Order: sequence, then structure tokens, then C-alpha cells
Amino acid sequence: MQATEKIAYLEKKKHELQLSLNEPVKAIVSLISPSGDAVVWIGSGLSVGCGYPRWSDAVAALCEDCIPGKADITPSMLAQELLTWAQRCKEADPEKYKGTLERLFSGYPRSLRTAYSSICGCPFKFLVTTNFDYCLAMASGREDGILTYPDVRILRSPSSNTVVYLHGRARKGTIVDTSSMLFTANELNDAYVNSFIPSTLHQLLGSFPSIFVGCGLEEAVLENLFKHLKRIHEHTEITRQKKVILLPEEPDRARRDAQLRRMDELEVEILRFPLDEDARPEDRYHYLDELWAMVRDQIRQRRESQVLREERIQ
Repeated sequence: MQATEKIAYLEKKKHELQLSLNEPVKAIVSLISPSGDAVVWIGSGLSVGCGYPRWSDAVAALCEDCIPGKADITPSMLAQELLTWAQRCKEADPEKYKGTLERLFSGYPRSLRTAYSSICGCPFKFLVTTNFDYCLAMASGREDGILTYPDVRILRSPSSNTVVYLHGRARKGTIVDTSSMLFTANELNDAYVNSFIPSTLHQLLGSFPSIFVGCGLEEAVLENLFKHLKRIHEHTEITRQKKVILLPEEPDRARRDAQLRRMDELEVEILRFPLDEDARPEDRYHYLDELWAMVRDQIRQRRESQVLREERIQ
């Protein structure tokens, strides 16, 4: 391919990418009001490439370290089975379990995806994560005011862009402590009954539009969250707030239809974004960075236009 042909190809690909991102960007911007009355929920997919493992990879590492002779075990992608394997690892060797979690999640990010800083640059009421890593805390630029399990009472925080580590975190500044992390079946089951998590979810999901990003449908944490969301809707009369989830394009029609049916049942709208199939596995989601940069820029332009209108009125 000659230089001119390559440039034309790259320009065409860039234009196609722009078109594929326009729809999800428009939908997200429409949910983020100028007053910041929306919530973004960040899953482990956004930390891929930052030096932290996916949920299933983390459980596989726990199995290798904690269950002698069982290094060949590959935990199932089913959420409940992942939780069960994590529970077995903790019971088999509590010290190695703790040490493995520290090794996997307590380090500083190898790099910080621009999607994190773009999200933090938008006016949200709360930035909620079920991750344990340091990415969101670092991107927010602050340690004070971050709510972390077990104390996730959101009424304590009247400010905007409050960060909530719903399931705990491995690092708080220079302090490494995995004791508050909800990683096993027993820990999650107990927390979703006997902690502030249920009341926090009632308030967040019942009061604000929600945007889920970096959340894989196979993740146990998302499974728990959506099950609780469904119970809220079945047993209360709260107003149903708009909820959308960003998912990568799915070429398999059967899988795509199954995802759509599942999200329809939970009243969650799917927004698709493209994957870069030519990139390394950990880099295939980099279009999320471009998507959120576009969202941030449009939010900024809207804010600047509002300021100009107000200045003309005065």
C-alpha cells in the first residue's frame, strides 16, 4: 500500500469510527445534565491495560496461589462459580489469599486511561466503582471525601463528583489494606443484606440516571448489582430512572440477542462501541477513551455556550 493510499485508508477508518461513536456519545451527553444529576458506574473493563486483571483472571490467580495442585483450574465465566472459587481460595489459605489480592490490586496504575480523566471531567453526582484498584481515586485527584465500603453512606457527601468504592479498595493513599474488599460469595451475600450497600443502591438507582461503563455482563459484581436493581423495581414504587450500559460490538447475533433480552428485562438500554480487533487484547477497548473524550468535549462546549448566553442576558 502506497503512502497516499495508506493515508486515505486511515482517514476513512477515522471517519467510520467517528460515525460509530456519535450515537453513544449523544445518548450519554443527554443523560448528563448541567447540574450533574447522573451517576456513572465503572467496572473492571476500564482498568484493563492499567496493570490490573479482569475478574476471571484474578480468580484464576487466586486458584493458582491458594489451592495446591490445582493450578490447572480455569474458573468458569459464570458469575456465581467465580464467587464460589474465590470463597474456596480464601478458606484454603487465608494468608496467600490476602497476599494475592494485594499483589493484584494494591499497586499504582501502570498507566491511567484517558477515559478515567475524561469521566472525572464531566459533571456527575457520583462516580461509583465496583473495582478495587487505584485508578478512579487517582483520576479524581483527591483522597479526601472518597466513600469506601463498609461506610458508603452517600448522604454524607453533598458535593458533586463524589467517588464511591462500593465493594472496597486495596489502597488508600499509601496504605494497603484488602480486608474491606468484597471478593467472595459469602462476603458479597452478607454485604448486600447487612451493610449500607442496599440503602445506597436504593438512593443511587432510584434517584439518578445511570451510565455503566467497563462492565462485562459475565462479572459477578454486575450480576449482584442488577439482581438488586431488579428487586428494587419489583418491591417499590420508585420512579424508574434511565439506565444505559456501554458494551462492545458483538458480531455473534445469538449472543447479541441474548444480551439485549437480558438488559431489556432489567430496563437497561445497551449502547454499542467498536473494538479495535487489530490491537493487543489489553488495548482493544481504547475506543472507549475516544468516546469519553468526545463526551467531555461536548459537555465543555455546552457549558461554554451556557456561560455566553448568560453573559448576553446580563
